[in-house]
Amino acid sequence: MDRPLLILDQVGTLLRRKRETSSPARVIGAMAYPGSWLLPLLWRTGPDLHPERRDLLDVRQGLIDPKTYFERGAIRWSRLRHAGLLGPGQLTGYDPRRYHDRAVLHRSAAARVRDGDLVGCTCARPGSSRRRHPCHLEEVAPHLVRAGWDVHLYDRRLTLSGKGGMVVYAEHGDLTYRPPSAVLSAWPPVPVPRRAPLDEEVAW
Repeated sequence: MDRPLLILDQVGTLLRRKRETSSPARVIGAMAYPGSWLLPLLWRTGPDLHPERRDLLDVRQGLIDPKTYFERGAIRWSRLRHAGLLGPGQLTGYDPRRYHDRAVLHRSAAARVRDGDLVGCTCARPGSSRRRHPCHLEEVAPHLVRAGWDVHLYDRRLTLSGKGGMVVYAEHGDLTYRPPSAVLSAWPPVPVPRRAPLDEEVAW
């Protein structure tokens, strides 16, 4: 049985590719921090790919380090997956181009994430000079694979291996995918201002 496709990447990259290829695929926003006014709304729409509000604000204000942030995320995604809430037909999302349109961003505007959707965050891709930390989508990716999605993260397909059910890179079946919570041991702390402005459009 074919798995529904889910493509995870930087949202600007996805919007550009959609425009250049005239693709009918939808771009779904999963920004870690789309804006303070929208955050409470997002957590009322049901299971989605946004981090927990408490964890997000804690890391933005320097109360926890990035490793703790991703470890908390790993626990959250695991709980959602075991509850059957990360699978096809369960997740919701928004058009990232309408994040500032308060007239349309209400509960009824949330769309179900479906086969072929492009899901993006504003965090920089690996290798970018703008990259300051990993993206939360890198943490949720293996849980989506285990929940039944055919996941492509930064143009690389993730799949389950036949040995022990590990998530591996499809083109290198013996190369295990390691999410941020597994590799962030000495990640440098993110510089935090006196008080992180909660309405600023940043990754976190």
